[in-house]
Amino acid sequence: MTHEDGMQARQRIGVEWSKSRPDAEGVDLAVDRMIPIRQVLERFYAAEDAYMTAERPKFAPIAAILHSECLLRQPAALPYGGEWRGHAGFERWMRAFRETWSSLSVQNARIFQGEDEAVVFSRSHVQAVARATGRRADWLLLQQVVFRDGLILRLEPFHWDTAAILPALSASGAAPNAAAPSENEP
Repeated sequence: MTHEDGMQARQRIGVEWSKSRPDAEGVDLAVDRMIPIRQVLERFYAAEDAYMTAERPKFAPIAAILHSECLLRQPAALPYGGEWRGHAGFERWMRAFRETWSSLSVQNARIFQGEDEAVVFSRSHVQAVARATGRRADWLLLQQVVFRDGLILRLEPFHWDTAAILPALSASGAAPNAAAPSENEP
């Protein structure tokens, strides 16, 4: 992404940055001024919901909210577990996620922002229906979301209990015993 592209993205979603510094992993984090990151996350959740419910899902609205170097980390125990990098990787994850769940509802999302304005936590209750079995699952979810240039750079969801999610995915109602790939690189 060029500097001009980053500026346009920030203007498009209403985020302004005035200073930056690297985090422990060397990621350059903007820290001085941000206008409201909640809107970015709400747009992401709405785009994710639209993708899940569309007859012919479109990834472009999601890609518009993601940094080109984005990284999503999902627990290896889930069918779509592993690391998903860049727009191509994230799109592959969305397809795998959509193949797993026929519906998804993120409810009661609460967003917590600390001193470092480029990192927020989102706590929510997720309800989903497994595509293969029609069984419902619900779980608590905490996500760490890191932003760069007004876009989502890193998403790291922490599912309260992945073992409680898995029975919905199995015809027998028992947790499937499948190893997930550890990395899903483009």
